[in-house]
Amino acid sequence: MIKIDFNHSIIMINLINANKLYIRNPWWRDSGFRFDEKGWIRRDLYFELERNMEQPLTLSILGLRRVGKSTILKQLINKLFAKGEDSKRVFYYLFDDLEQINTSENLDALLSMYFEQILQEPLHALSSPIYIFFDEIQYVPDWQTILKRYYDLSEKKIKFIISGSQSVLLEGKNKETMAGRIFDYYLPPLSFDEFMKIKGEKISNDKIDLFDLAKNFHILSKFNFGEANKMEESAREYILWGQFPECLKMPQDGSSAASYIRESVVGKILQDIIIIYKIRKPDDFKIVAYYFINNSGSIFEVDNIAREVGISPLTINNYIKYLTKGYLMDILYKEHRTIVKRGRILKKAYAASPNFISSINSYSFSNFDQIPEAFGKIMEGAVFDLIKSRYGNDIIEKANVFFWRDGQKEIDFIVSKGKERIPVEVKFSNNISLKELKPMVEYLGDKKIPYGVVVTKKDIGERIVDGQKLYFIPCHLFLQMF
Repeated sequence: MIKIDFNHSIIMINLINANKLYIRNPWWRDSGFRFDEKGWIRRDLYFELERNMEQPLTLSILGLRRVGKSTILKQLINKLFAKGEDSKRVFYYLFDDLEQINTSENLDALLSMYFEQILQEPLHALSSPIYIFFDEIQYVPDWQTILKRYYDLSEKKIKFIISGSQSVLLEGKNKETMAGRIFDYYLPPLSFDEFMKIKGEKISNDKIDLFDLAKNFHILSKFNFGEANKMEESAREYILWGQFPECLKMPQDGSSAASYIRESVVGKILQDIIIIYKIRKPDDFKIVAYYFINNSGSIFEVDNIAREVGISPLTINNYIKYLTKGYLMDILYKEHRTIVKRGRILKKAYAASPNFISSINSYSFSNFDQIPEAFGKIMEGAVFDLIKSRYGNDIIEKANVFFWRDGQKEIDFIVSKGKERIPVEVKFSNNISLKELKPMVEYLGDKKIPYGVVVTKKDIGERIVDGQKLYFIPCHLFLQMF
């Protein structure tokens, strides 16, 4: 450790050890080294990143902890070697290391050592492209300034691929500094298809668009028979703990998986947020975080929460911002014609993964029939994840997702595409009453919409209710086919 006078202040620099770089990049000594990919699947995002490896922009993978960002980086490294890339031209470094003092000066020293001692080529005269993978880079303050300098000095011959667990990575100064040099991707928790692939289960390659359901519903009816029981069991496992790859290697009683998600995902993210945003009252912040997770799918008003937990509305609003930027929760807005007013009216909060709810409450398979109302909310969250990923803020298709409410009448989701609307309601029960369907039936009639979708526990079928067409689709089939 040495001291350097930098702009009249003393900064402690933890000098980078070249041997540590060799340990983290074993292919420099053993050109035949490959990461062990046994049990890995190629997530959907991997293929998009692979297609963009040769274009000059920096690629940024953002998302929750433990969803597989590091795995994708290692898969991309393996792919480079499979294509014959020189091992010295691939550099990987993980910044989530308590022994390492992560500063921008250290990042600069790390890159300098790589170019001077490992690659032994001047930055301004690189003979061919360099691939640099930085994992969990959000732990390095002002990382964007360092990467921009190296990127520009190399005349775009450095390909940076970075990952991080906080969207603060691309906020404010970060976005301005890297403008025109970076493209960000969000890696969500496992989709149901990805979960089934890891388990080695059969999945359907045919997906149905909600807006084409009328002509394709017969596909669902045929698919439901025979596979229904097995798929239903898989769907239960998926919403309990199946969105995080490591959990699928754990005992199927779920206790280990629940603990893992509770501590290594939710707990670690909360701690990261507390550090990054310098939250002065971490206990208050955690109370608010767990409040939103446990009330996932509920309409909320900041003033009411502030009174209930004894925290100012301004602080609650800040906490909501931190939780959404930390990928722990999502906000769904009430359907409204104008975007400006939409942010000022009713909102729902959803846990970013239904697994958060089940892990915090230590739910297991036996709880499905004991507390169906809880699992109705959990399944609603899983449906929200799916339709948000398919239709949420799609600029090309002009698609989006909202909820609808008029007085006490409410519909869980309104999926829009251009001028078309499809209402979707989640009813996780064995007996659905006509009264429960009344808001959707009235909405269909008022808006002259051809049909609505009811996601059920097991029921499947096409029905006419008060002159309106409804498609009933079991939750496990909805997760599989849309």
